[in-house]
Amino acid sequence: MSLGSSGSDQDFDLNIAPIIDCFTVLIAYMLLSASFVSLGAFDVAVSTTAESAAVTSAEPKLSVGVELGMERGQVRIKTSGPESAVYVVPGRADGSRDFDSVRSRLAALKTRYSDLSEASVSGADQVEYSEIVVAIEAIKKEVAKVYVADQPREGT
Repeated sequence: MSLGSSGSDQDFDLNIAPIIDCFTVLIAYMLLSASFVSLGAFDVAVSTTAESAAVTSAEPKLSVGVELGMERGQVRIKTSGPESAVYVVPGRADGSRDFDSVRSRLAALKTRYSDLSEASVSGADQVEYSEIVVAIEAIKKEVAKVYVADQPREGT
């Protein structure tokens, strides 16, 4: 029995070119698809002291909702909290919505309630999205934060 180099020492080459090609394609795919991924951010406010938390819980905040209905340009402003009321702003003669009157009503509410900083906007199912955008832009001139809310269904 001789221990020689009769076949125990074989040379072979590892072909890594196909693996590099695959990784090149995967990297390009990841770079292109990363632009479609968006991360959402939440605006969260936390009170800094226990006293301020007690003060805010003792005084309820005014909640304002602006509803765009189908009744010939009519806009309803509903408030709840310290003042529960419904203000109806009639439409203009041509059937368009009178957002100047809505802004003046919100300005009056803001003078009475200085902590008024947010409002929600909702529209009936038949209201076009462009009208909701116009309403949001008009309300943002008086209120800092404007949210889009779901329209409550009839009978719920």
